[in-house]
This record gives sequence, structure tokens and C-alpha cells, in this order.
Amino acid sequence: MFLVNLKNMKQRKAFCNLAMAAINSDGKQDIREIVILQNLVKEMIIHNDIDLEDSKAFSKYLLDNIPKEKLEQKDIDKNLEVFVDTSIHIKKTVLFELIALAYSDKDLSLTEKELIELIACKFDFSNELITEMLNIIVSLNSSFENIANIIQN
Repeated sequence: MFLVNLKNMKQRKAFCNLAMAAINSDGKQDIREIVILQNLVKEMIIHNDIDLEDSKAFSKYLLDNIPKEKLEQKDIDKNLEVFVDTSIHIKKTVLFELIALAYSDKDLSLTEKELIELIACKFDFSNELITEMLNIIVSLNSSFENIANIIQN
């Protein structure tokens, strides 16, 4: 939703690696999480005016390099380092999108929560911010379900 703020390929790749770490942290890949990640990737490509060659390179990178299993701590840290000197706005965007992705199956598992807390800590954010973001995401999901019910009835 807000990943248009990631302006360079290094940030987009790091986000995708962290996203896959979140998806894989509970030991299962839910189809909803994968579909959401695919949509987030499309958003990063479309809204950043990435030229065709960069788009192909990014897609190839995703297919060839995004981990399909849990990332080790050193790999998570390496991806988080990309965001060390970025604005608080970018860091909040990354955290919010990762929480939304992890909750897309309507279950924030203990391992997903631990990863989110680790990322928030590295970004110097509080657990209160995580709770606030998660509450917004739960509320948004509920609103979308209500809209779907109105349309279907």
C-alpha cells in the first residue's frame, strides 16, 4: 500500500527478503501471504516508474533469490542494515507492510510476532507502535469484510 516510498532497488530487495522472512517464520507459506507479497511487488514496480529492464531484473531477482525457508538472524540483520540511514517514514512503512503481510492469514503467529518485534527494535520503535499498527490492520480487514458482506447480500 505504501511501498511506493521505497525508491531504490536495494530497499525493495531488502523489503522482499524481510517479507519472505515474515511469511516463512511460522514454518508455513499461506497462499494469502504469497498473493499479497506478489501484489506488493507489483506496486513497487508500477508506482516507481521502473523501466522494463529494471522490472525484468527485479522479477528475476525475486524468482532466483527470495528465500523459501526461514532466514537466519545474520541475513535478517543484513537486510535491516539497508534501512539504517533511511527516514522514520520509510522505516514505519516497512514495519506496517510487514505486519499487514504477516497478518494477512488473520493469524499473527508467535514467530511472526517475534520477528516483527525484532524489526521494530532494530528501527528503535516501541511495542506500542506495533500494537497500534496491528489494530489498524485488524480494523481495515474488518471494514473490507463488512463491505464484501454488503455487496454480497
